[in-house]
Amino acid sequence: MKTEPGFRKFVMVRSLLLGLQLAVPFYALYARELTGTGAGSLGFFVVASSLAMVVSSPFWGRFADKKSHIVLILGGFIGAFAGILALVLGWLPEYFHRDIWFAFVFFFAGFGQAAVRLGRKTYLVDATPERDRPTYVALSNTIVGLFTLVGASLGFIADAAGLQVLIMVLVFIILYGTVLSLTLPESSDMLKLETG
Repeated sequence: MKTEPGFRKFVMVRSLLLGLQLAVPFYALYARELTGTGAGSLGFFVVASSLAMVVSSPFWGRFADKKSHIVLILGGFIGAFAGILALVLGWLPEYFHRDIWFAFVFFFAGFGQAAVRLGRKTYLVDATPERDRPTYVALSNTIVGLFTLVGASLGFIADAAGLQVLIMVLVFIILYGTVLSLTLPESSDMLKLETG
């Protein structure tokens, strides 16, 4: 990885955009905190997120075949928007503290997740030679797995500082990953970048 800065940057982008997936359970907790509704609302939110993934996947799939790194960028911005929307709903009057409004948060989160998932897979497949692809996929998954373990500590931030602060942190992480993805080379050039 030391000699392949393009791959290193891809893994960093992928690790930071993991914030999209890590944020969703905290959106549910935040919605529950604001709306006062029970676990029954969770099903409503899951449907909104799943619907977004199903509806958007064909679009993202066609787009990813042409420009997978652009799909990563768009997915990151949409995912960050979901977090910003959750925060804004919390700051708005009580009328907006309803499940129906939070369903939009989950819809945008699902839309962004679908883009990032398809974009990262297509990017790595297009960037790596077929014979070496399993090695790149395994290494990428292992490193991202370590970041997932770090993500397990997010509950401590929520406990100590509150859900709003945690969502702000996650939005920042997602935006940082999105901005970093703007610097990704075309997938065909990922392994051609020189060190230094």
